[in-house]
Amino acid sequence: MQSKLTYLESEHNVSRRRVQELELELEQCKKDVAKERTRVLQVEMEDVERQHAATMKAYADRKGKSRAVPSSPTTEDHARYREAVEERKGEG
Repeated sequence: MQSKLTYLESEHNVSRRRVQELELELEQCKKDVAKERTRVLQVEMEDVERQHAATMKAYADRKGKSRAVPSSPTTEDHARYREAVEERKGEG
């Protein structure tokens, strides 16, 4: 009976050690998962930021092209204006 009890205590101790090992391994896995999740989120955020920057650049480029049209009258505009005024004067 004593030998059976000793054997069971030994088995119990081995099982407790294995449970502790598995708990430590589980904690390490949780840390690894958290670390990997953080890394993936950072990569995704960088992608979103790159896409946003590209969109903003494209928007700025389009806006810049529309601004490229001269906003002040050119020499041609002045000439056409003068012609129109002269025509009106001649009619009146």
